[in-house]
Amino acid sequence: MKKNNLIYARTCVYNVNYHIVWSTKYRKEVLDDNIQKDLKDLFLEIAKEKGFTIATMEIMPDHVHIAENLITYKAEDKGIKVKKQEESYTSQCSPYEEKISEKTAKRTNRKYRGLYIVNNKLLNADCVGAYNIMKKYLQRVGKPATAVVGLDTPVAYRWDFQRGFIGSTKLANSLAM
Repeated sequence: MKKNNLIYARTCVYNVNYHIVWSTKYRKEVLDDNIQKDLKDLFLEIAKEKGFTIATMEIMPDHVHIAENLITYKAEDKGIKVKKQEESYTSQCSPYEEKISEKTAKRTNRKYRGLYIVNNKLLNADCVGAYNIMKKYLQRVGKPATAVVGLDTPVAYRWDFQRGFIGSTKLANSLAM
């Protein structure tokens, strides 16, 4: 979901943009209306070809400003296929629910930050949300959802100056009570 040029995902807020400015030599005003139109068409063509979005573009007689959103372009450049999925209620629904919807959402299952409790099982809340987003996507494309495995028994870590990080499922369970 986008608000105020920020992209809000379930666990993060991001805005990856480049602001590019070109200017003519000695800032001479040589970019007339015809050149400005050609430049605009060229920039839009390159953006479409490369797979990124031009958020804003302003062409003045002596310089050009372009702000580009490159998150999709950067991911696909590294071989990651980007598919957008609507994510409402994914962090409030149990992974055992058949459908993810407002009807099946229970905010009371999410305890503290990072912990989710359902059927007396303690689950990692981020993993529950990620699993439910995957399940919504699989339902949308007509594939069966995979089994719920690997979500339970989260480990809580605490820092000890002498021993470093100490992991404990007992600590995670005590936080849930």
